[in-house]
Amino acid sequence: MKKDLVSKLLRKNISPAQILGYALANLVGLSIIMTALQFYADANSVINGEEKLVASDYIIVYKSVSPLGGGNLEFSEAEIDEIASQPWATDLAQFTSSQYNVNASIDMAGRGMSTSLFFESVPDRFIDLSKSSWKYVDGDENVPIILPKDYLSLYNFGFASSHGLPTISEEMIGLIPIRLSLSGNGIQKYFSGHIIGFSSRINTILVPENFINYTNSIFAESNTAPSRIIIEVSNPGDPAVNTFLSEHNYDTGTGNNDNSRLNFFLTMITGIVITIGGIISLLSLFILLLSLHLLLQKNYDKIHSLMMLGYKPGYISSVYRKIVITTNVTVLLLATAISISASHYWTELFDTLNLTPQPKTTTIIIGALIIFGITLINIMTINRGVKRYFY
Repeated sequence: MKKDLVSKLLRKNISPAQILGYALANLVGLSIIMTALQFYADANSVINGEEKLVASDYIIVYKSVSPLGGGNLEFSEAEIDEIASQPWATDLAQFTSSQYNVNASIDMAGRGMSTSLFFESVPDRFIDLSKSSWKYVDGDENVPIILPKDYLSLYNFGFASSHGLPTISEEMIGLIPIRLSLSGNGIQKYFSGHIIGFSSRINTILVPENFINYTNSIFAESNTAPSRIIIEVSNPGDPAVNTFLSEHNYDTGTGNNDNSRLNFFLTMITGIVITIGGIISLLSLFILLLSLHLLLQKNYDKIHSLMMLGYKPGYISSVYRKIVITTNVTVLLLATAISISASHYWTELFDTLNLTPQPKTTTIIIGALIIFGITLINIMTINRGVKRYFY
């Protein structure tokens, strides 16, 4: 009973308007931070995750062709080493091209078609398809081939429709045998090719690296330096990537720049929003600290009298600590509810695209850590302020 009276006495000068003002300001700031973090996590998973909408964090680099044509388009070892030494380049490999003549022919719907081709290869770790069928042993006559996804669309909606040929699905095209004639260095050999899939990452006709090395050793007189390089970048939104490429007059595939631009703007916008939320939360913290300071000043005589009656500083502090903890926990719960509710606006869009948003766990943990830090500062301020009247 005595404790309840003391608690009521200490609470008498507390201004509900000040506590409410702090709570609302903190709620707005924390809600902005948590919503921005959740949006960043969801959007980043769409851009870079397993269900990404655009290409992964890979760029294909080549030298810009001069307006009059010509020029040296090959990369020297020094230039490759310079690119590999950049902090944003986590992995790098060169394209190896076929240095011989390639002719491919197929029979379809009773009609034969043939064309000249070229092959390129990159190390297996850069291939964005299953590696189970991506194998070649020297001397084998059967060659797996990967085509760019755009090639099938060009055939189905351009060439096939205008020449009265049947359209082909990705599953069907793997069943069509391709006769390959390779010649060079006074030698000609025949191989059987089959398409195992379509790449969204690399826009060229790919064969295994073993096959390129094996056939170049037979049909090519000498190997040439690479004219294209594939790079895995750590942060596609890093402006240093575009700065370096521009300074060295290097170009990239246009499709691969989409990822970089999206990440850059996503990171920039999220950073701005989180900064605004952080400023509002800091202002709310200062509001509470000022309110606590004024409250302790108003209750100076009461605290001094309680000290003379034998009450411990910890008990008097606990009255104010309960108010702060209750307020901050309420703010956290409301901010979590607001953040989850806001995320429904974009998760509905994700559902229509068959994309899965990220769990809310990380965002809630970060929000809880922010509130914990604010509460800790509040408690330290209360304890220090109360002890000032006892010692």
